[in-house]
Amino acid sequence: MAHHHMVYHGFFEKRVINSIIIIITAIVIVIVTVTVTVAVTATATVTVTVTVTVTVTVTVIVTVIVTCRDFKIQILLLIVVMMSTLLKMDWFCILLLNFLLTTFSKGDGSIKCNSVQHFQIGTTGVIECSFQDGFYTVAWYNPDSLAEQTPLVRLVDGVKIGRGLSTGEFDIRLDGSLIINNVTLLHNTNFTALVFPSEGDEPIKIIVEVVVVVKPSTSFPVVDICLNQTMCYARLGHGTGVSCHIAKSRPAIKLSWVARTISGDIQISSKSDIVSPDGSVFTSRATTNEIFLHSRFLSLLVCKAEGISGMVLKNESAIFIENAENLLVTQPTVVYAQKHSTLEVACSKENVSLVVWKKTDLQGEKFQILSYAAFFETGFPVVNSNDYMLKDDGSLLVSAVETYHEGSYGCIYESQSAGFGGTKTIDVFIYVPAQPVVQGCSRHQHCVLEAPKVGNLTCVVKGIRPRVQLEWKTRSEEESNLISFSDHQLTTNSNGDVFDIILNSKYYLKESSTTRLTIQCITSYNSHEILKSSAEVDLIFDSGK
Repeated sequence: MAHHHMVYHGFFEKRVINSIIIIITAIVIVIVTVTVTVAVTATATVTVTVTVTVTVTVTVIVTVIVTCRDFKIQILLLIVVMMSTLLKMDWFCILLLNFLLTTFSKGDGSIKCNSVQHFQIGTTGVIECSFQDGFYTVAWYNPDSLAEQTPLVRLVDGVKIGRGLSTGEFDIRLDGSLIINNVTLLHNTNFTALVFPSEGDEPIKIIVEVVVVVKPSTSFPVVDICLNQTMCYARLGHGTGVSCHIAKSRPAIKLSWVARTISGDIQISSKSDIVSPDGSVFTSRATTNEIFLHSRFLSLLVCKAEGISGMVLKNESAIFIENAENLLVTQPTVVYAQKHSTLEVACSKENVSLVVWKKTDLQGEKFQILSYAAFFETGFPVVNSNDYMLKDDGSLLVSAVETYHEGSYGCIYESQSAGFGGTKTIDVFIYVPAQPVVQGCSRHQHCVLEAPKVGNLTCVVKGIRPRVQLEWKTRSEEESNLISFSDHQLTTNSNGDVFDIILNSKYYLKESSTTRLTIQCITSYNSHEILKSSAEVDLIFDSGK
């Protein structure tokens, strides 16, 4: 322990001796300067000359003592001052004064050391302090060891000494930086370094605040109803509270809510709480009820974290909110899309700022959120299914339609620039076209069949969607009076997402004189021409049968 005290007491004793020597030397220089000046100066001007000379000399002496810490250099500079005054070279003293002020007034510029340094708990922390111009001794203390005047660890002429080395808690680099081998909460304190540029010099005192960091249990602020997502969708009513939190961090992370708009972030009122049951780590929470303060149909709220850089990977999480009190209902638009084609459904003719696309099946079941996005620079575009792509105008695009894309699509949008919003509903039907064929005929050539005046005809269509109707017709209204159809039997078989449909009917030729008649088998679906197709057959009747 006595060896450690020498850092202070040895320095103090030597410093006192050096100071006495310097003071005596300075007094001698002043006396010699006055004596010589009086001796060589005329009586009339002796007072002024002595005053000026003594003033310059004393100023330089004081500057030498204050600015220069090295004892040997101090003695050398004082001798130079004495010689200059003896030779009546006051100008040289003034130049020396300027040199001292510009050279030594920089203080401890060679020491590079951040006053606050952060270390993660459980890691090795290095208090980065570099003394590039060299030093004789660096001694590190915490508050306890500083009170005891016992260094944790010190470096003397490149030799490491100290109790922190023997316990394994600390180490020191050759540049003087203190190493904390395993950072714990006990290291969340101030550390003091005493730096001695050379033996016997006055130490430079450096204080570094160490902040022990505990990273939170999640790498981003968690919006409570979003679970572990940095972005989610919710349908809420006015005044509903929305909360976000970050748990188990040190120091505490400040949270706040903003409404993200096309004009930028708008701070909204929120209640913040920070709790720490054991005082070691903190849980921060922010809650707001102002979810539709700046919108009517949709809003984008962002929970922002403010704290030490690197504490979280992502300092924002967002929630996209639809107003549950919006009761606006629109008449659906019907769209037919052929399987494997491109489908694009538009939301609004105006530029939209916020948009949400939802989908159910045509029976109003199997609800899905397809996509929601904010169309401004700091927005959060999200597509929940790889099948869908949201365009810049808010339209929904499917590049290759499948039958499972059939359903009722709902769009809710907000145009913040125009100050309005709305909803739109689109019922999408997926169809697969198919050509009917009359039994006994080929699909790719004109068909002629010999037929009795009374008989049966069968029409088949395979792989069609949706389930269509089949019917028999003649080419013209006049010809429809020549034949009649009855006893229709329609059979439908499901084949995956398409249908095979068979129509078997009995016919009767009314006019026996008719020898040839063209009959059509026609598909139909709710009078939509897009699903209409036909097959023709020429029936040749034997007049004798």
